[in-house]
Amino acid sequence: MKHALAAAIAGLCAWGCYLGSSSSTDHPQPGSGGATSAALDGGGVGRSGSLDASASGLPCGVVALLERHCVSCHSATPAPGVTGSLVTYDDLVATAQSDPTRTVGARARARLRDGSMPPPPATPPTSGEVAPFASWVAAGMPRQGCATAIDAGQPASNPYDTPIQCSSGSMWTQGDRESPDMHPGGACIGCHSTGEGPRFSIAGTVFPTAHEPYDCDGSNGTTEPVVVTITDSAGNVVTLDANGVGNFYYRGTLSPPYHAKVTASGRERVMSAAQTSGDCNSCHTVTGTSGAPGRIMAP
Repeated sequence: MKHALAAAIAGLCAWGCYLGSSSSTDHPQPGSGGATSAALDGGGVGRSGSLDASASGLPCGVVALLERHCVSCHSATPAPGVTGSLVTYDDLVATAQSDPTRTVGARARARLRDGSMPPPPATPPTSGEVAPFASWVAAGMPRQGCATAIDAGQPASNPYDTPIQCSSGSMWTQGDRESPDMHPGGACIGCHSTGEGPRFSIAGTVFPTAHEPYDCDGSNGTTEPVVVTITDSAGNVVTLDANGVGNFYYRGTLSPPYHAKVTASGRERVMSAAQTSGDCNSCHTVTGTSGAPGRIMAP
């Protein structure tokens, strides 16, 4: 089977976030061809990826909610397709650009309550998780401290600011021999559409980091199951297990556009836009194309 990229890739590709993101109405929409502004507006200078609760000026319950459901997209350097930081106290008390009558925190509270933040297919926060944040906003968002730091020490770096590397140290060396493990990172549908091999409607590879080379074995799902969940426009949900080299695929019929997320170790990485192409690795190349920041990563 000869490797070939799909001739045309429809839609925007971006796996920028895990553990939730901002309002679906402000994320890229199907067929938009590019990123749009995210919902929560406010800027602010903070850290990327996680919060230092001891220095944030935020109550512990607020930090816990943001850490689990928001800051992975709304970090100091927001994820692809997302703008607006939710890392610091100043971020939350800033005036929302799209609604000068409200703060970013008040806007976030409204989005959490109406279920639009984080957007599907991210797992929504529970009412118990939202309650401390809602109460804090209602109280006027007083600056507070949290005695216990979450992710103390050095803050998480931008997950896409990594070198090209084969993390597994293992490569596919069997040429075009048919196998579920073949050519991790290759454009599966584009290649299988040439007449050889089974036809897929969804196919791709999950990797541990953002810039893994073609034919490098991806995330091994044997010790920590890596699951890709696809939801189509009709509400059909397909759950796909990544195999030992990170490859996943589906041969059934789905109605585009699709939403997708990757789950592993109790965490999620969620796409920030719906897709019309199921040939995931055609966008999620070593360095990324068509808006994708790089490979599909396990959270």
